[in-house]
Amino acid sequence: TAGDISHLDAPALDELQR
Repeated sequence: TAGDISHLDAPALDELQR
């Protein structure tokens, strides 16, 4: 689900933005 992907990708997106 979109919700699952959202919270699963959160840390990955955080690392990409750092």
